[in-house]
Amino acid sequence: MKQKSSFTMIELLVVLAIIGLVLGISAPAINSAIKKAKVSEGTKLIYKVMEYAGNFASGHGTGTMVVFATSNLTSGDGTAYRAYKVYVPGTGPFNGTVEDWQFLPLGAVVDSDSSISTVLQNTQSINFPDDDSATQASVAYVNFGPEGTAKQTASVHVIDAGDSSCFRYITYQSTGGGIRIYGLGEEP
Repeated sequence: MKQKSSFTMIELLVVLAIIGLVLGISAPAINSAIKKAKVSEGTKLIYKVMEYAGNFASGHGTGTMVVFATSNLTSGDGTAYRAYKVYVPGTGPFNGTVEDWQFLPLGAVVDSDSSISTVLQNTQSINFPDDDSATQASVAYVNFGPEGTAKQTASVHVIDAGDSSCFRYITYQSTGGGIRIYGLGEEP
């Protein structure tokens, strides 16, 4: 008589316990990697929009601003401190929005502490949430002159919304127009 070979219930439970243990040990590391990736991606997006604003300013001979929404675009939509866009203040052919609102990845925000994110110390009222809106709102900004360099030194502190210990800094120097991104957890 031929015997069938199969796994016993105990063997299956041991394998499931081992898989559960491995997943339980690796879950915090995976979660941490996801947070770091969101913050890094958000930092890169802001870096790129700052470069674009400076290039737009110098290419068109007009001042530009990168504005950050410090309130939700619409009630309760969670875009406060996540939304940003390039904006041209004043009058002229480029007055108003150059690009639509863009957003940091879900979970990544600009730190709302203005002593850390000094960009939040500069505010100006613009039509909000878009150029056709009659509503004015105060937004934070980094201002670029017609030559394409930042008019003031400012820093943006991008953090994970649920864990402020996961962060990156971006600084914009008014002298020399340099933009510097600091490493994860590294402070200026």
